[in-house]
Formats: sequence, structure tokens, C-alpha cells
Amino acid sequence: MKRQLLILATTLLLLPTPAHGAEDSLGLARRLAEAEPELAVTEYLRVLYHAKDPSASRLVREELGRLYQKLGRETDAQTLYQQARDGADAIAHARLSLRLIELLARRDPLLAQVRLEAMLDQHPTGPLREEVLRRLWWTQLTNRAYRPAAETIRHFEKTDAQASALAAELEARATRPGIAPGQAMLATALFPGSGQAYMGEWSKGLGSLLLNGALVGVGYYAVRERDWFAGLVLLDLVPRYYFGGIRAAGELAEARQAREHEAFQADLKARYPSFVPRSLDN
Repeated sequence: MKRQLLILATTLLLLPTPAHGAEDSLGLARRLAEAEPELAVTEYLRVLYHAKDPSASRLVREELGRLYQKLGRETDAQTLYQQARDGADAIAHARLSLRLIELLARRDPLLAQVRLEAMLDQHPTGPLREEVLRRLWWTQLTNRAYRPAAETIRHFEKTDAQASALAAELEARATRPGIAPGQAMLATALFPGSGQAYMGEWSKGLGSLLLNGALVGVGYYAVRERDWFAGLVLLDLVPRYYFGGIRAAGELAEARQAREHEAFQADLKARYPSFVPRSLDN
């Protein structure tokens, strides 16, 4: 069955596309992309195989890359975007670079931020400058780099009240008091259960305190009675409960920070839609 499908796909790929029918074939591929994306891939590949004009070939590669991205085939999309970018004009090159950075941001947002900063230096002016700024501050926000995000907002040409308010909110977020994972772990190491209790997890904090109190009692008994068996039990329990409690406090703090950050980012997206990155398909 797989062999028959392969033969069918190869046959469709090699079917000639008349010059006057190239646009019809591309239109068919676009319509299929909405209804049957997998079939659209084969049609796009057929159009690409017979494309003679470099500009037409770049257009098909970009559209097929978008389709691959929609299907979750990001490696294939990246390859096509890179191929389409070769020889493209300045605006198309910048747009395709943004598409590649968009793919990169899903795997490595910090590296995507670096690439956007470099791209902003390369394109200090031009029609895509504001879109680069939108994507840069949004990526910085995703990375919780609140102060750099505020600085990026100030680079927008429209220094209106909305931009000033957004920058002020980001600055306030950067200086907002809170407990970091490292602080929660240190507090729990010094006084077991305190990190969990500070974050509102009173039952977990109390449980950690009682467990560690019991471990202290076992340790005292083992030393006083020179009970080596109790000492061995203690060696097994301390890493599990004392150090485990420290790690759990750090994880709780990180989870709380992540929830608060997601809520903050969603709130900014709803209240400042003009600063949110726009689709590159328009």
C-alpha cells in the first residue's frame, strides 16, 4: 500500500504543468491548503518542480513553508524559508528572516531575541522596522526580560500615551517584589517548610517542617545511642525529605512565577493589541 501511494505521489509530481496552467495549479494548491493540507503539499511540490521563474519559485517555497509550519513540520519549513530567502529582495529577505526567527523562538527564545536585536541593528529604518520591534519586545517579555522590553517599547516612533503606559508597566514589573526560586530554596534550607508557607502552601510547609523535625529526632537518637542502623536510615531519608523539600520549594516558586508571568503577558496582549506581533501572511 505504501509503495502504491509513493508511486502515485511520484506520478502526480512528474505530471507536466503547462505554462498557462501554472497559476491555476498554484490556485488549486492554495484552495487545498485550506481543506486538505496533506494533499496541498503534493500539489505545491508539483508546482515547485515545474517552476522556471526564480521569483515564482521563491513564492511557492514560502507558501509551502507556511503550510509545513501549519502542519508542525518545522524543519521542512525552515529549509524552504532559507531557500526562498536566497536571492530575494530586501523586504522579502527581511520577512523570511522573521519567519525563521519565529520558528527559532519556539525552540530557543533567548537565541531568537539575539537574532531580533541583530536584525534591528541591520534595519534601523524601513517598513518592517516596527514589526521587528513588536517581535523583539514580545520575545523579551516571553523571556521575562521586563526592563529590556520597556526599552524596546521606547524605540517605537509613535511615542504616544499608550506606549509610555506600556513601558511604565514593564518597568514596574521588573521591580516588583517577589520570591525567586533560589530564595525559596535558601529559606527552606535554613528553616524547612518556610519557602512553601511563604507561597501560601501551608499544608506542604507544615508537612515539611514535621518531617524534618522527625529527622532531627532520629539523628539525635542515632548519635546518643550509637545506633548505626538508625544512622543508615537517616542517610536514606535526609536526601529524600530535606533536600527534596528544598527542591520542591524551588519548583513551587518557579511554577508560581510562570503562572503570574503568563497572566501578565495575556493581560498586556488584551490591553495593548497594537504592540502585539502581527501575522506575516498579510
